[in-house]
Amino acid sequence: MKERVIENTQRKYKQSSLWAGTEPKQEKRNQMLQNVVFTGILVAVFFLLIGLILPEGCFYGSTIDWYDQHVTLAETIRRTCMEEKTLAPAWMIIGGGNNGFQFAYYGYFRPDIILGCLLPQVPMTFLIPAYALCSYLAAVLLMRYWLRLEGMSPFGAFFGSMLFLLANCFFQTHRQIMFVNYLPFLLLALIFLKKRKFALMSVSLTLIYLHSFYYAIACLAVIGWFAVGMLRREADWSGKRKLLFQGVTSVILSIGMAMMLLLPTFMAILEHKHSGEKTTTLTDLVLPNAQNLLYSPYGMGLTVICLYLLLLGLTIREYRWQSALLLLGSLFGVAPYILNATLYARGKILVPFVPVVLLYCMKIFQKIRRGEVRWRFWIFLVFAGVIASQWGQAWFWWVTLDTGILLVAALVDTKLRKKQEVNGCSDIGCETGIVRYLFLFIMPFLIYVRLADGENWQGMPTSEAQEQNFTEEELQAICGNKLYRCNKLTDAKKECNALQFYGQQTTTMYSSVTNSAYQNFYYDLTKMPIQINNRTALLEERNPLFAQLMAERYVLTTENKIPYGYKIVAQQGKNVIAENPNVLPIAYTTSDCISDQQFEALGDTQKMTALSRYTVVEDASDSVSVSDMEQISLPALDSNEVECSDNVKVQAINNGYQMKVTDKGTIRIPLDSAMQNGTLYFRFRVNNHTEKPVVISANGRKNKLSGLSAPYPNENNCFSYMLKERGNDKYIMLRLSEGSYDITDVACYVFPGQLLADKQVEAAELVSEDQWEKNSVLKCNVTASEDEYFVTSIPMQNGLKLYVDGKETKIETVNTAFAGAKLSSGSHTIDLRFDPPGQKYGMMASLLSVVLFAIWSVATVLYRQKHHR
Repeated sequence: MKERVIENTQRKYKQSSLWAGTEPKQEKRNQMLQNVVFTGILVAVFFLLIGLILPEGCFYGSTIDWYDQHVTLAETIRRTCMEEKTLAPAWMIIGGGNNGFQFAYYGYFRPDIILGCLLPQVPMTFLIPAYALCSYLAAVLLMRYWLRLEGMSPFGAFFGSMLFLLANCFFQTHRQIMFVNYLPFLLLALIFLKKRKFALMSVSLTLIYLHSFYYAIACLAVIGWFAVGMLRREADWSGKRKLLFQGVTSVILSIGMAMMLLLPTFMAILEHKHSGEKTTTLTDLVLPNAQNLLYSPYGMGLTVICLYLLLLGLTIREYRWQSALLLLGSLFGVAPYILNATLYARGKILVPFVPVVLLYCMKIFQKIRRGEVRWRFWIFLVFAGVIASQWGQAWFWWVTLDTGILLVAALVDTKLRKKQEVNGCSDIGCETGIVRYLFLFIMPFLIYVRLADGENWQGMPTSEAQEQNFTEEELQAICGNKLYRCNKLTDAKKECNALQFYGQQTTTMYSSVTNSAYQNFYYDLTKMPIQINNRTALLEERNPLFAQLMAERYVLTTENKIPYGYKIVAQQGKNVIAENPNVLPIAYTTSDCISDQQFEALGDTQKMTALSRYTVVEDASDSVSVSDMEQISLPALDSNEVECSDNVKVQAINNGYQMKVTDKGTIRIPLDSAMQNGTLYFRFRVNNHTEKPVVISANGRKNKLSGLSAPYPNENNCFSYMLKERGNDKYIMLRLSEGSYDITDVACYVFPGQLLADKQVEAAELVSEDQWEKNSVLKCNVTASEDEYFVTSIPMQNGLKLYVDGKETKIETVNTAFAGAKLSSGSHTIDLRFDPPGQKYGMMASLLSVVLFAIWSVATVLYRQKHHR
């Protein structure tokens, strides 16, 4: 105990002397010069990387995720915040209309969105990458400061910071922003913990949650790692209790202050949770996965030097248990599985541990430089065995070259140590020169540049494309009727979260939290094609049944992609606004109903015709007659009537065909002349024989079965297409991806489109918006000639309340996924309102926590002043 107290006293003296200026002036000047030089190099490399990887004419962002989700959703959130004068919109009108906290992950209360509201003239496509880059540069510099605070030499701190900069988590600043935008605040929390400034640590933790609450558990685990170490080093129980109280109080208050975000978001996730993730197996948990630690941008993204130093740490008593825990946590799936709240065992959740790994790596590396630990070459034999077993893998040559450079560095360092002493000092305790280690940066640099070189960067819009776009005012004037929706058919994935104008009602969305009932209606009942690897992206496509039921009166498209039944009402170059006045409105009354019991007993195709003719309600008094679709025969795919490209080989098998496609191929199936002017429902099942995805388009409508490695598999084994064009369809043109797969149960039906016109409805009449309540989603007048149902195409969800003539009325689910209610005959005023579950209590908890935080902070300051006196 006495020795530990002396050690603590010496450590405090060294740290205080480092910053208080008690060292010799020359040494202090040298360290200041080193700080300036190393900081300058870090900043220079940072901007050099951006210049090397960013192509000319592109945003600093990927077409994957960055643009599809993060930036477009951020722009939509900003616009809604500004119009509604709030930082957390309760209701978002994308995806048919949803709880705003389903999109909280993409920017609610986030500083860059708030900054965007203050600078509305700056597009989020510029503001978000600028904020992300500034945040990451700040994290790199804070990383260096924290390493110095933890006792690293100037070069050791620089080395660790450079590895941090070159780690592939930097890659996510232009893809999955929330994987890394919290990192500067995590490092600030570690710095404040080290300095025991717990109030500031609490603020830093709150900012972590606001930037990326998904990583909150992992960040708190990192804080807990170092807090446990501080508790172990405390000399007496009084100090331990005080430290524990301050740390726990800081964490609790940080969570409380963020509860305005966390509680309503948790309620939304709990309501709309889905099982779209890839199932975690026992193999995922017990077999080592080096990609969690090495190279992968969806892990820590470090290089072989870090793995080597952790293995070397197992031989050093001082760092043995820390190295063992870091190796076990990063190489095996148990830790990621727990940190991901048992959703899956993916390594992306380990990004907050990058500073921890680098800290201990630098501590071990510093011992090597001081001669206290020697290079162990048996570790390279272990590497050689692992590398040999990975022959043919994508990263084989990279890890081989990386290991080779590290081996050369170890041999050179060992040889130089034997020949000379450094600066005239004995080998033990004196740090060697830095030049011999500089080429250890080569592989991290090359790996990062090579990875970014394969990125699909989002290009800036051309002036010609901008000239052909409609202005917001033009769109608002034509498509602004809130009783109908307006969707965009071009760039469906990029535009699914975008608002062309404020107030635009859309059916599309792409969020990690999706209303499962609406999702099932979207894909399973109306047969919208699944176009990407997951089912959470609800993308627009031409589908007459879906368009009719979801009030898609207006579409923004090009003149060559206008759906059947739509006519051009405005045109700018190739871009057009097309209208179909015959679709159902968002709200109406009807007595043409079918009970959900009868509906569930129907077959797949009968459900589609039932939706065309009737409204599905919880309780319909009488059974109704439901017609089925007429099936038509198509020629066999291996017959002479069907034209296949040369790279497509079709072989008949039981109930289908085996397809072998080299490169991309096409199949053209002729249609009987009687079928060329109708709406067709075409479907088949797919059985994939490879690990690659299967993509098949029919007349321009794309379906995809995700590959085996997809983290969120769409399980789309049945490809469905609703085919109807403005002109006559003479063929079904299939475009097939490369691969080997079976197509079975091929069937084609004539969809009875006349049923859509037979449904008897009475459209609602919107009430002037100045008469809406603050939380109104829809307010309208309706007239029921008899006891009827009020029906909407607004997805049913917790928090919706329906008021009929000012009195709250029981709300029911209609058409399997939407809000509706029974109405008595007569004229009524309907007010559909929404309050996010948990928002009120979250705000109360945050307000209370802020007050307690202020009291705690003031009390701490007064206590320190009294103790100082």
